[in-house]
Amino acid sequence: MRVSRWIWWVAGTFVVVGGGLWLEARHLGLTTSGDELQAQLQLARAEGLPVVPDDLKRPPVPDDENAVNLIVNAYALAEGMPDAPMDVLTQYSKTPPSEAKVTAALQELKPVFDMAEAASRRPHFDAHRRWDLGNDLQFPEFGPLKGISKCLVKRADSEAKSGRFDAADKTLQIVARLGRLTSEEPALIAVFCRMAMENLVLTEAAKLMRLAHGSMASTQLAKSVVNALGPLPDLRFSMGFEVVAARLLLRRLPYWQNKEPDPYGDYVVATGPEDYLLRLNSVADLNDSRLVANYRALYSAQPVKLGDLPTARRTLDRLVNEIDAQRGLANLSPYFSPDFDGSKVWEQCLARRRTVLAGAEILDLRRKTGNFPANWAKPGLDGIDPYIERPLSYRKTTSGFVVYSFGVDGKDDGGRPYYVDGRQDISFEYPQVSQPLARSGQLGPQSSKD
Repeated sequence: MRVSRWIWWVAGTFVVVGGGLWLEARHLGLTTSGDELQAQLQLARAEGLPVVPDDLKRPPVPDDENAVNLIVNAYALAEGMPDAPMDVLTQYSKTPPSEAKVTAALQELKPVFDMAEAASRRPHFDAHRRWDLGNDLQFPEFGPLKGISKCLVKRADSEAKSGRFDAADKTLQIVARLGRLTSEEPALIAVFCRMAMENLVLTEAAKLMRLAHGSMASTQLAKSVVNALGPLPDLRFSMGFEVVAARLLLRRLPYWQNKEPDPYGDYVVATGPEDYLLRLNSVADLNDSRLVANYRALYSAQPVKLGDLPTARRTLDRLVNEIDAQRGLANLSPYFSPDFDGSKVWEQCLARRRTVLAGAEILDLRRKTGNFPANWAKPGLDGIDPYIERPLSYRKTTSGFVVYSFGVDGKDDGGRPYYVDGRQDISFEYPQVSQPLARSGQLGPQSSKD
């Protein structure tokens, strides 16, 4: 009798504790099955979203079509040069190098530039990534790529100052093509690398157009550079590695099975009842399922063509807020709840490209008529400010003009560039009179109307 009572007591305790955990899991929104996870994975694959490292593998690229080896070898060659010409051009802090030093550094780097140009003409960029490394994966080629690109921009600047505008245009096209190649990597870091290089190219192109005004058609120059930049980045493709890396981190089996201390313990260790729930594979399945579902929603909402952008902006803004609100485990939220809004990437690219093209068109109007127009507007999408879905703003000044986008804050700051006084406008100014903030916090000289 005592044995049977003991058995019933144990069984009752198990039911109560198990039921309590089940209710706690329901309260936290943690109940799921492996079937739900498998359904999410199947839907993700059907939609084109990678979910495991093998999904990111690509067919082998022949060496003579791959730009990566040339870029790495070019950087190694530059690093081995005795006079450190890359440092001369890019590592100064306050006082730029003399023209003589710049000329000597550019001459020494000529074989590096030749290799970079050859790389820019290759059709592929394949660094043979170990996608299974997840968050431990490094992208060591991007640093050298940006370093060489900065030096090429210095060469374009030197060519423009000496009146060789066609040569400067071709040099900028090399940088534009190199940046475009990085988009073959299915990772957001590649998109951000490309954006940094695109900003370099367009900033220098604007400078070149100001210098060349009256010597060549600005529109032709701007279009050649923008064409070399290529189409906007494929945002869905670029998300591939993000979901794979997040799932690899989430599904660290030794941690979930509690066989060894988790090296990411500072990130995901829970307290209280959740600590027990986190150790259950069913909870890992649930968080994995939720993670994939969130990525699927963000993936499908990214813009694919220009006409998608207004709807994508609103949808992504709502989704990011919803994902933030529905996080089941607050201590996991910063690491496993995606919030990528690719509409912001496209808006910035379009705003920069369109203001440069608009500036070129206005300069050419002055070249043909002798005057800047009192008012200006360009028909079609190329004349639209992507941030506000209205025409780009134009203002004639005493000595020239400014054409601009309102920028990410959607406010009209009068065309002051993003680097002035913390303003957000993205602009093309002629002549360029706005300057970055001085150490005293005072603005540089502005146009007379300001």
